[in-house]
Amino acid sequence: MNDSAQNLNVSVLIIDHKQCLLADSIQEDWAITIAALASEDPEDWAAATRVWPRYRTPAVCQDSSEIPFEVVDLADAIETLRGAPAWVAIDLTSKRLFYTGDIIPLEPDSFINTNPDEESDDEWLLVIHLPPWWELHADAYVGAILQPRESKIPKRVINRNVLYGTPLWLDLATRLIDADEQQDWMSYTAKSFTEKQHQLTIEIHRDWLMAPREDLGGRMPRELLHGSISWLDKVIEGQGHRFDRGAPLTGLPKDWDPANTGPVGRSEMCMYFALCRTLVTTGWAVLNEKREDWASRNRDEKIALLTTDLANIQSGWMNSNYDDDVAPKIVIEYEQRRVPRGQGLTVDGFDKPGAIHETNCDCPICEMMNDGLFGTGFISYDGYNLEMDNEFAFSMYETREEWERGHMAYEDDFGMSDDWLGDDSDDGLEDEADEGLDDDDLKPVWTGIQPRDELPGGQLPGDSSGQLLMAFMLSELTGNLQGNNASQLEIDLLNQAFKAMRKSSGQDRSQLAASFKNKLEELTVKYPALTPKIADLQSMIDESGRNL
Repeated sequence: MNDSAQNLNVSVLIIDHKQCLLADSIQEDWAITIAALASEDPEDWAAATRVWPRYRTPAVCQDSSEIPFEVVDLADAIETLRGAPAWVAIDLTSKRLFYTGDIIPLEPDSFINTNPDEESDDEWLLVIHLPPWWELHADAYVGAILQPRESKIPKRVINRNVLYGTPLWLDLATRLIDADEQQDWMSYTAKSFTEKQHQLTIEIHRDWLMAPREDLGGRMPRELLHGSISWLDKVIEGQGHRFDRGAPLTGLPKDWDPANTGPVGRSEMCMYFALCRTLVTTGWAVLNEKREDWASRNRDEKIALLTTDLANIQSGWMNSNYDDDVAPKIVIEYEQRRVPRGQGLTVDGFDKPGAIHETNCDCPICEMMNDGLFGTGFISYDGYNLEMDNEFAFSMYETREEWERGHMAYEDDFGMSDDWLGDDSDDGLEDEADEGLDDDDLKPVWTGIQPRDELPGGQLPGDSSGQLLMAFMLSELTGNLQGNNASQLEIDLLNQAFKAMRKSSGQDRSQLAASFKNKLEELTVKYPALTPKIADLQSMIDESGRNL
């Protein structure tokens, strides 16, 4: 914020399809916070006021109704701005933001620290991420407000009735039935049968996404999935940054997009990919199961029956937990209301938490995560699996040119070389045990953990107790035990001993630390190749006890 922020007055003009509003002279913090509301692409000022809580800081008023706006004639507002030393104009109808004067520069992606009190060191984060279809005019002249946009608004209106409704089920059912009837399945071996259906699955999924449709005005379904991913990523990440600074998480109102035509983000695209793939693969299972029952049915009857089955499959899938996470329906809702999903974090206005973590693994890190020891960890999907079929249709890249450049860059980095795997990509513990190698041959001891003598002070940042580092050690050790066919009881007893120690204090801690070390020592007899790791972990237990 400028040093003169407390003294700088800014004029702010709001234009929507109903009215012009002018605040003749307000503080700079207020002006740029109003500008930040454009990040949500509100259709009018009434909508913009509903997202004020997502952007306000202690530097501005509690409620947007406190902003001294007056309804004015546009011509009169223009004249007022001509004489203003600094002004901001937001044209919500034409999706444009103008500003000029000695105010903090506004960029399409801005992170601005605001300070409500000159005597305080507390800073509050204001995040601006303009949608890609908005125009930003810096150092603008007043007359530009009266000019038309430089280009048409390239915003895509999403038809989810097509993407998620009968058109999807009917299209996939038709393609499945036609592909099924074109195959002489009796001539396939079991392996070739599976391989052929997988090949056809990719083709059917691809063709649904890439075929222009009349009900989409000649566009392909794939086009509806792109155009907003990066912007929504930034808006949601920005809300996470605000949360980290102490601001509450506030989602868009439930009725923000009543027609459900808003943009698609990264997580929804990942869920949509998984949905389509599930419908096709499960569709094959239905056909295989009902092949004899449907033998006497004609093509249209089969398509109608399979369409109904796919609709039911989708309903169940959307409401069932996905890949040890919450249901896809919840993932999509959080993204559409533009808040990050956090483990165990319930956001006001949401019926269910946005993320879960099922601790059904043998990972002490997961145990600590569930105990809340790492704070809030936000969860998202990166979409890497969309690239596994090497098909542009499924890619996160919007254009084929971007996709091809991305593949070229990947091949340059990783294409024909295995060097990126590192020397320790294969533990080889079983071979080492057979050959009776000594301790020196096992250096470095840990394959996935930086040596302690290379860490600042021998600790991970923020891990003064050493518990996090021990959890990483134990996690790798558990994996080694599993690789050496250790019993589940051995692994469970080890994890339980660590958990009991890290949750204890005082004299109890010393006793439980000794018990944990004894459990580790017992393993050296049966798994001698693990002795160096066990010895290092035992040493870490002793060090952590001295640091308490």
